[in-house]
Amino acid sequence: MSRAGWSTATGGEPVGAFVQPSLRPLMPSIAHAMFLDVTHDNECPIQLRSALDSLPSSAMVSMACCATGSTRGYDELMPHQISVVKEERWYPKWSPSAAPSSGAEVGPQTGIIAGKLALNKLHQELASQGFIQVFVDQVDADVVAVTRHCPSTHQSVVAVCRTAFWNPQTHKYDTNIPPMFIPGKIEEVVLEARTVERHAGSYKKDGKYINGMPEYTVEIKEHISLQESTVVKQAGVTSKGISEFMEEITFQNLTPGSVIAFRVSLDPTAQKLVGVLRCCLTQFSPKYQRGSAADEHLPEILTQPLAQLMSRLTLADLNMLLFRCDAEEQEDGGGCYGVPGWESLKYAGLQGLISVLADIRASNDLGHPVCGNLRQGDWLIDFVANRLTRREGPLQQIGQWLAAMFDYLKHIPRYLIPCYFDAILVSTYTTALDASHKLMSSFVQSGSSFVLHLALGSVQMCGVGDLPALPPLSTKLDNVPYRVSPVTGQKEQCCVSLAAGLPHFSSGIFRCWGRDTFIALRGLMLLTGRHVEARNIILAFAGTLRHGLIPNLLGEGRCARFNCRDAVWWWLQCIQDYTSHVPQGHEILQCPVTRMYPTDDCEPLTPGEVEQPLYDVIQEALQRHLQGISFRERNYGPKIDMHMRDEGFSVEAKVDPDTGFVSGGNRFNCGTWMDKMGESEKAKNKGMPASPRDGAAVEIVGLSKSAVRWVVELHVKGVFPYDGAKVHRDGKEEFLSYSQWNQQLQQTFEAGFWVSGDPGDPNEKHADLVHKKGIYKDSYGASDAWCDYQLRPNFTIAMVVAPELFTVEKAWLALEMAEEKLLGPLGMKTLDPDDMVYCGVYDNSLDNDNYNLAKGFNYHQGPEWLWPVGYFLRAKLYFAKKKGEESYAKTVTMVKNVLSRHYTHLESSPWKGLPELTNESGLFCPFSCESQAWSLSTVLEVLFDL
Repeated sequence: MSRAGWSTATGGEPVGAFVQPSLRPLMPSIAHAMFLDVTHDNECPIQLRSALDSLPSSAMVSMACCATGSTRGYDELMPHQISVVKEERWYPKWSPSAAPSSGAEVGPQTGIIAGKLALNKLHQELASQGFIQVFVDQVDADVVAVTRHCPSTHQSVVAVCRTAFWNPQTHKYDTNIPPMFIPGKIEEVVLEARTVERHAGSYKKDGKYINGMPEYTVEIKEHISLQESTVVKQAGVTSKGISEFMEEITFQNLTPGSVIAFRVSLDPTAQKLVGVLRCCLTQFSPKYQRGSAADEHLPEILTQPLAQLMSRLTLADLNMLLFRCDAEEQEDGGGCYGVPGWESLKYAGLQGLISVLADIRASNDLGHPVCGNLRQGDWLIDFVANRLTRREGPLQQIGQWLAAMFDYLKHIPRYLIPCYFDAILVSTYTTALDASHKLMSSFVQSGSSFVLHLALGSVQMCGVGDLPALPPLSTKLDNVPYRVSPVTGQKEQCCVSLAAGLPHFSSGIFRCWGRDTFIALRGLMLLTGRHVEARNIILAFAGTLRHGLIPNLLGEGRCARFNCRDAVWWWLQCIQDYTSHVPQGHEILQCPVTRMYPTDDCEPLTPGEVEQPLYDVIQEALQRHLQGISFRERNYGPKIDMHMRDEGFSVEAKVDPDTGFVSGGNRFNCGTWMDKMGESEKAKNKGMPASPRDGAAVEIVGLSKSAVRWVVELHVKGVFPYDGAKVHRDGKEEFLSYSQWNQQLQQTFEAGFWVSGDPGDPNEKHADLVHKKGIYKDSYGASDAWCDYQLRPNFTIAMVVAPELFTVEKAWLALEMAEEKLLGPLGMKTLDPDDMVYCGVYDNSLDNDNYNLAKGFNYHQGPEWLWPVGYFLRAKLYFAKKKGEESYAKTVTMVKNVLSRHYTHLESSPWKGLPELTNESGLFCPFSCESQAWSLSTVLEVLFDL
């Protein structure tokens, strides 16, 4: 059997194996074995090999980390197979004084029985004392060394066995056996034994008893010093490192058929360092208690429990500790660690390593490049500590704690470094997770493991870089964090901002997007209890309001683009959610907003120059829509968008006086989340939006209904001073009531959006375009009327934020159609697969002459986006409850089945996130963000509803 097969089949972990958690993934493994030196139905080994091979073969079996056994006759050196069918002779009985030539009795001097007794004692001792790690080394063609190692005490027993397949009298064996280097200090020779010939006659088959070969017996010594050994001698001690010593031994009489076993301990210095490490790790688990040793001169930082140090961190600090992808780190002058010959870690923080180590640990893959890197040098160890010690405050203390632990780690034998590095990191990581959850809401703290995983997305996405991502807030606000800028040295605000997605939308001007921020804010910040930080983000964006719109791309406010029609409505929805979820949440309406653009055409103002309460900014947004918004983007042209045509830079949004629907856009721009602009000159789609969704997009109508209903309620409660807005039309000033607008939307929505499929429906103006009945239109009044009738998942958003617009039976029909046609394994198809332009595979690098595909033109024409799943499931739950208990129970089961796939993905993702999108049927899309804020958020919102 090969050494790899031997060690795999006979149990045990590799030497230096990782400490496994109590609860761990189920991994494929070899079934538990019982290892025998011979079984009753095998040929007798003496018939194939020499009798001298019986002892070393038995020794190798005894060193296996599993149950062992034998068949009667092996130890007595019976030179033939015993037939279990035909054999009629008796087995000899035991007698301590049996003569070597006796056929009727066996005793200690018979065959290899004395050696087998010592080996069985050793096997039992190794099992009872936790020597669960195994290493097998084929030293040369005839010599095999087997190591059993105890991971708690780091004692080892090394058995060196010289096989004897051929009789030494007829076969010439090599007399030059290479020396061995045994790591650590040899404490004793546990045993040395060899099979020798004696004068007791030759084998003759006994007629009455099953007898063995009397001409062989075992010479054995047990528990002797290295100096007393007649088999080996010590040649010297060499050093491999500061605390890693190797004893060199040479073999002077390891004859064929011999065995010698050493008991080995770590060098005393290394043993003490390992003991201190284990002592420090006992605060995390009692499994480190055995083999631990206190240090009287422990660095002061290690005298404090790590949980106490972690309790001083904010969630923004924990973002730095746990996450930060390469782009975020580079913004601060760093980067993620790259393992030579392999790849870079996903995060510079602990999660980057934890994701990799989770796979390595489960399979004990000590040959992984990360393990090799750790054994070869301290680069990765120093990287982990140094990126934190360079910080200030509590994060620096965590770095100092790690650095102090690593000072011990660096001085233990290199083969042990991967397992102890992992133990330190896992302990730090789990402590950081506990600290994170303690800073969050009761919903998170009492939530399932799925809730905890998703809530960690809040830590992942919300952070503070070296450069502020948000415009300044009013200095009159409480609880605004400040710091001395690491760039300018001046005092500045350092509010948390929310990244749209990792790694592509995580840094610089591409980090913060109005739409993405406010779709993700309820789940990742309000439901997790990060109320002050949510307030700061709401007010920071409020300060950038211009033309009655919230920016699409924030660009710190000064580089903002006001080219989307929906961000302002998501912002208003978040303010409404804030007032609902936060105790005394309506007080945000009184908070001062420092306006960057109090007029449409002004240059950015100095913070504090013009301030207004938030309710006035809300009123301005609503009034401007009622009045009608129309402008050309500033700096329009290639400078701000190299693909858009001139007509696309004209932005329009208004409230249709006949329906109350917020409408706008044109066929050359894309003002909603489905915002792919054509880029291919070859396919002639450059400057053409794939899905302009001009007219009244269904989700914007739903969001505006939610906002108007809310301000009407606020006014009744006396916390919003406006009950409507004045507009100028045809030279006259009119007052438009919010209550009337709210009622108008209630009356017109289903008439405008429901597709009945009835040819006699008086509300159906384009019966010839209906190709799916029992659905809600995606838009109303698009320049290309066909687009209104496309089945997309956007109506489910309106169902969640303004369910009062929908008749229960109609809503249920539409949801069943969406489930049948749009629901994928992780995401929702962005377009009906029956549509002629549907394509479910997104490839942004493809540039051909296909108008519908080139340069990823189908970004929202089929690929399965994750965030709409949250709204679909929430809508399904809401209307199922309206239908009755039976429907609700079935829907809950369906929802849990769908979410189980998200849980599986989240657990296995090295990014610990949910992607932006997948290709059709849930297939991986290489152009997607690996972790997207709104994907995590909307799934968490479903769990909150459940």
